[in-house]
Amino acid sequence: MGDLSANFSTSEFTCHCGCGKAIVQPSLIKALQNIRSRLGIPLTIVSGYRCPDHNKACGGATHSQHMAGTAADVKCSDLAALYMAAIHEPAIKGIGIYLRPGGWIHLDTRENESRWAENGLKKPMDFATAVKLLMERKRA
Repeated sequence: MGDLSANFSTSEFTCHCGCGKAIVQPSLIKALQNIRSRLGIPLTIVSGYRCPDHNKACGGATHSQHMAGTAADVKCSDLAALYMAAIHEPAIKGIGIYLRPGGWIHLDTRENESRWAENGLKKPMDFATAVKLLMERKRA
């Protein structure tokens, strides 16, 4: 199915600017495949690799993990389940929750743990509150 793993292909991680670059670290693919296999539902890569120009144009962090090929913004039919699977995947150190319409979860394999969240108005919010809202949406 995919050329990187059973469920993922290089094209899903290619920079959206049209430069054609796709840098993806094996640790990220392994972690995402583990999560996908654990969940048993498709994961959609919203954003994978970003070249420096595209990262700047889309407002990415100056030292974004996307530019290193160690990050992916991921969405699926059950973001709460995705979050729960991600926190149990040892290689995933960075988790960002984006609660805007059509939300996603950022996952990365950086060295140190990092957590953040944004509300529907693209404003930073407390991570624990974001997790609580994810879980409430699942029950609704």
